[in-house]
Amino acid sequence: LANRRAGMFRREDISELALAYLREGLAVARAEGAKLADDVAQEILANFQRAPVDLGTSILADRQADRPMEWDIRNGVIQRYGRRHGIAVPVSDVVVPLL
Repeated sequence: LANRRAGMFRREDISELALAYLREGLAVARAEGAKLADDVAQEILANFQRAPVDLGTSILADRQADRPMEWDIRNGVIQRYGRRHGIAVPVSDVVVPLL
């Protein structure tokens, strides 16, 4: 959203937001039948935190190159499937429209 790279996940406030977002995805994935460990969200966040601080994402590269972004398949799907299952996804409800 803010043209930031992986180093942002080392900030406590960003890590807390990312963890809440990952947990939304975990809840939706489980509602869809995925069998995932309880600590999977924390493991993903830990991987983000270990990444090189200057690592970018494909969404960032697309935004910077003014190309269409794949946000819908990666982010919008959590919002849509959450609604389908009656799961509140407040972080997605803010993030998806901003993308």
